Amino acid sequence: MTKKTLKIIILLSMSIKMYTQTWNTAGNVAANNDFLGTTNAQRLTIKTNNNDRIVIDETDKQTFTGKFLFNGINHDMPLFTLSNYHTLHPVVKQGSTIQAITDYDLLNVQTIDVNSISFPSGQPNKKSHFKIAANGNVGINIEKPMASLHVHNGIIRVTGKNFAGGPMMIFGGDYQAQSGDWGIEYAKSTSLPSLSGLNFWKPAGSNNFGNYFLFLADNGNVGVGTDNPGSFKLAVEGKIGAREIKVTMNKPWPDYVFDSDHRLQALEELEMFVKENKHLPGIKSAALIKKDNGIDLGEMLTKHMEKIEEIYLYLIDLKKEVSLLKDENKRLKDDLGIVNKESLKSQKQ
Repeated sequence: MTKKTLKIIILLSMSIKMYTQTWNTAGNVAANNDFLGTTNAQRLTIKTNNNDRIVIDETDKQTFTGKFLFNGINHDMPLFTLSNYHTLHPVVKQGSTIQAITDYDLLNVQTIDVNSISFPSGQPNKKSHFKIAANGNVGINIEKPMASLHVHNGIIRVTGKNFAGGPMMIFGGDYQAQSGDWGIEYAKSTSLPSLSGLNFWKPAGSNNFGNYFLFLADNGNVGVGTDNPGSFKLAVEGKIGAREIKVTMNKPWPDYVFDSDHRLQALEELEMFVKENKHLPGIKSAALIKKDNGIDLGEMLTKHMEKIEEIYLYLIDLKKEVSLLKDENKRLKDDLGIVNKESLKSQKQ
């Protein structure tokens, strides 16, 4: 070997050593243009135990295989592949073969929506727990979701708080509406903080915005226009319009007025009672109704009917007295006529 040849070999060795990258297991200081990878059309492979674990090939297709450690748990199941156009394809193992799945169910290997994403249950022959279909529908425990969110054999639960109060759902006809048109919120009553319930409200910015259009309290009572229904099963702050209202009675209807043993108060006694008390017997006074914060509709209807039936009895008795007076008046007229005739007859004689 000549000296010239030896010099060339030494120069090449130094050059290779200078430009060879080293792997520092304690970390590396990188410059802005440093990178980990290849500069030619060859794939990049990361191995453990001399087996491919992460492969990024020259065709812009990334494959993640082997075991991965998440939160201290080994997962034998391969994960997924990333192909062109940033499409995520789940990966399954069929026997000893690993393949990316686009048109098949993760575990059952049956045809589903193309380009959908499924999250398996982790058990053989079990369908996906969570599914994002090609049309954007999301399914939970269902393979072909029929709505934007389709939950099958499950429960939807909303908990916790948000910037506006308790857990809530917002509804709006226009997706661009910033605050929505209607909201349902689980919240405390403003006027009675010890009481909580579902508040049906209109967010700020919507027409007629406000709270407590409907309030379903935890105790089962319902408020319309109020967050404090009190002891009432239904409390309405405002007017009620209805075609029919049926009131069931827990007291007997006053047919007892027509029983033979029912005492009908003499009109003279009634007159004295009204003059003294300023209300009918058996009917609450205005002061008592104010104290009770209203009247019992069923009780009032019963009392009104009782008084109406008593009025009819008074009218019947009055008719009888009028008939007697008519008969007496006729008899007196007849007697007076006879007297007048006899008087005229005696005068002629």
